[in-house]
Amino acid sequence: MSLVCLLLGWNYLTAIWAFRFPQSGEGADFRVMSYNLFLLQGIMDNDEDYAYKRQGSFKSFMASVEPLDVLATQECSQKFAVWMNRELKYPYSYTVQGTTIFSRHPFLDRGSMEFEKSVNSIVWADFKIKGQVIRVYSAHLQSIQISDEAEKLKETGDLQEKKTWVGIGGIMRKYKRASQKRVEQAAQLAAHISKSPYPVVVCGDFNETPVSYTYRRIADDLGLVDTFREKGSGSGFTYGGFLPALRLDYILSDPKLTVLNHDRFKNSYSDHFPVLCEFDLPQ
Repeated sequence: MSLVCLLLGWNYLTAIWAFRFPQSGEGADFRVMSYNLFLLQGIMDNDEDYAYKRQGSFKSFMASVEPLDVLATQECSQKFAVWMNRELKYPYSYTVQGTTIFSRHPFLDRGSMEFEKSVNSIVWADFKIKGQVIRVYSAHLQSIQISDEAEKLKETGDLQEKKTWVGIGGIMRKYKRASQKRVEQAAQLAAHISKSPYPVVVCGDFNETPVSYTYRRIADDLGLVDTFREKGSGSGFTYGGFLPALRLDYILSDPKLTVLNHDRFKNSYSDHFPVLCEFDLPQ
C-alpha cells in the first residue's frame, strides 16, 4: 500500500523534492532571483527601531546573494520599490500593481499584463546580456486571499460545529474562483511567451502547485525548463505560511539556456521564500 501511494504521488514528490547534491553556478552568465515579498511586513512599519533592524537584516541577506542581474518580485509596494532602488542600488526598475523587475542592466523594452478585477499582474522586460537578448517575466497570478480565514479556522475551528464547516465552504468557494481566474491568466501569459522573439525566463508566484493545470499550461505546454527540477536539491517548498509543503514560486527557462544551479533560501522576511537560478547563455 505504501509503495502504491508513493508511485501514485511520484510526479508531485519529484516536483517538491530533488534527490541530488547542491551544485555551484560559479562563473554563470546570468543570475536571477524571484521573490514574493508580501510587502515585507515590518520593514516599513511606524515602529522605526523595529523597521530599521528589519531593513538592515534584509539588506544583509540581499548582499549575500549578490551579484544578481535581475530581481523579479511580487507584492512589492511602490514605496518599497523606491527603497529597494535606493538601498540596494538597482539602477533600473519597472513596477505595475506591485509586480516588479529590478535590474543591473538597462531595459531594451518592457511591458505589462493587467487583469480585469484583480490586483495581480505580470511585467516583462528585455535585456542584453553578453551579446544575448533575454526576456524576463515577473508574474503574480491570482491570489487566493484566504490566509486570515484559514489561520482563524486552524486556531479556533471545531469540526463538531456547523460554523466551522460554513467557514470551510467559504474558503473552498474562494479557492475555486481564484483557480478559475488563474487558468485565464495562465493562458494570457502563455500566449505572450509564445510570441517572444527571445529566449525567456519566467519568474513568479503562480499560487498553484506543480501538478496544477496552471503550471502545466505555462511550463509543460511551452516546453519550458523547471529550474528546480533541473538543478535543485532537497526541499523545494517556497511557501512559509499556514499550509506546509507548498511550492508556489518558480523560475522557468527556455531550453536554449543552460541551468547551472537553483537555490531556495528559507528566511522569515515574507511568507514566501526566494528562489535563485544561475544560467549560461547560448553562444
